[in-house]
Amino acid sequence: MALEGIGSLTRPLMGPRLQGMTRRRMAAALGNIGAATAIGTALACAPAPGGATPEGAQPAGKTTTVTFFSPASDKLGDEIMRDQANKFNASRKDIQIDYVFTATANNYANYTTAMVSGSAPDVIMTYSYTPVPQWHAKGLIQTLDPYRSEMKIKQADYFVNVWQMITFSGKLFGFLQEFDANLLGINAETVAKAGLDPNKPPKTIDELDNWNSRVVKKDGNMLTQVGVVPWLHGGYDLWAGLHGGGYWDSAAGKFTINRKENAASLAWMAKTAQLYGGYDAVSAMHQDQSLTVNASFYSARAALPAIGEYKPIQYQREQPDFKYTVAFWPAAPGVTYGLGQTGGGNVFVLPKEAPHPKEAVAVMKYFAGDEMVWDWNVRENNLPPVKSVAFDAKFREAVPLMAKWLDMLKVDKMKPVVASPLVSYFNSKRGEWATKVIKGEVSPQQALDELAKDVDFQVKQFEQTKTLP
Repeated sequence: MALEGIGSLTRPLMGPRLQGMTRRRMAAALGNIGAATAIGTALACAPAPGGATPEGAQPAGKTTTVTFFSPASDKLGDEIMRDQANKFNASRKDIQIDYVFTATANNYANYTTAMVSGSAPDVIMTYSYTPVPQWHAKGLIQTLDPYRSEMKIKQADYFVNVWQMITFSGKLFGFLQEFDANLLGINAETVAKAGLDPNKPPKTIDELDNWNSRVVKKDGNMLTQVGVVPWLHGGYDLWAGLHGGGYWDSAAGKFTINRKENAASLAWMAKTAQLYGGYDAVSAMHQDQSLTVNASFYSARAALPAIGEYKPIQYQREQPDFKYTVAFWPAAPGVTYGLGQTGGGNVFVLPKEAPHPKEAVAVMKYFAGDEMVWDWNVRENNLPPVKSVAFDAKFREAVPLMAKWLDMLKVDKMKPVVASPLVSYFNSKRGEWATKVIKGEVSPQQALDELAKDVDFQVKQFEQTKTLP
């Protein structure tokens, strides 16, 4: 188990709640220059890196209130976190959680402002990974290393991609409650009409090209049905990985932007765009109705979209008779079939100026323990960060719609997130250059070389000024 003394997995299971099941990913927080700029000035005024020392034990009979900033604006997420906080409060007299919903607009500007203004809460939870490297780079959160021994935290208990998200320079800075990943969704009836077997999915990029060419439809010059649109379905990090590349070296903590494999992935995206009649044709279809929403999958406007582990439970509620299958992503030669891309997750961190760090760590230990991780991931249908939960047979039984995602975790080839404070800037600029490539305005290698120069300059600037671009 990742954290001992939290609860046994042999206790009765909490069944998944199907009512009010909506996903709360804040896509706007990812790759948004404006969001990064909004907190850049605040970060520049942050205190220097450092760590607070644990507080001593409280006098007998004294109750410490731990202020907890929660991002859960969605009905189900808020319900789960309040349930867990109430359960903790009912079980403890020495510590009580003060649950404070805090809006996440402008890349968690309210959270950052609280930390730099001397009003930091005790515990912060995020729905996005993006602000965490930024807070770490400015010393706004403190390492949990002083508490690792008492919490019995072992790296081996976590998936590799998860450990990479919560450690910086070998030091532990947070806990993950869950993480997300996409797989290939297949509209079974649509591909069957195209003479394809939905139970025998494409396993290579060449096979995927064939599937795309078989399912694409047009009404005159207007595009009406597509397969995978890679820049919308899966994203640049995933497809770079599936071509053998990647934009981030987690071991070195550096960008690897202009790798030839990354260029190959963009060249393939441009080729796919040509099949569909060009980038603008896809954009017009996407603007008419998003190609990433559930309705486009049901209607087969997007017959082969990327779907997150939290989607099937939505399909079950919204369209119980919908026929679809889920598959691993097709990969280029030499790339492991079953490779996936980490899509971020919910993170708990300890602010540097937390008023009650010792008690805050007790709360974090509770939220990140197996019992509460189990509770969240069963009710929300998300991926657990610890192997003890993800590989437990009873957990798999409790989330049958996530079976393929749990199989992907067994393959153990998850690509890491970009753990840089410049991730928002990078995502935005990469999107601009990739669009030029897909439109045929610039070569893939030229685009990535220019992007690499730009990001390298911005990284050096940030190291000197601690101000985000």
